[in-house]
Amino acid sequence: MVQFVNLRELKIHASHVLRRGRRGDVVVTVRGKPQAVIHAIQDDELEAYLMEHSPTFLRTMARVARDARRGKLVSYDTVFGHPQPRVKSSGGS
Repeated sequence: MVQFVNLRELKIHASHVLRRGRRGDVVVTVRGKPQAVIHAIQDDELEAYLMEHSPTFLRTMARVARDARRGKLVSYDTVFGHPQPRVKSSGGS
């Protein structure tokens, strides 16, 4: 359920509004016009949320998808901007 709160109420009752945000999105308005949305996320959702809302990442993924349709492989570094983390082996050699 989407809820609405004006900026004044948010300033005065920030903790209460954030708790309300756990039950659904809260739209913050200024002079009756929507300005922002408070959207609750869990710790393990933060990275995915940031990537989904990053214009740079979205452009990169669109380019990767075009290249993949043409049969061109793209490296992990190209997509994420850094080398793929190495997985430590649990075996003893």
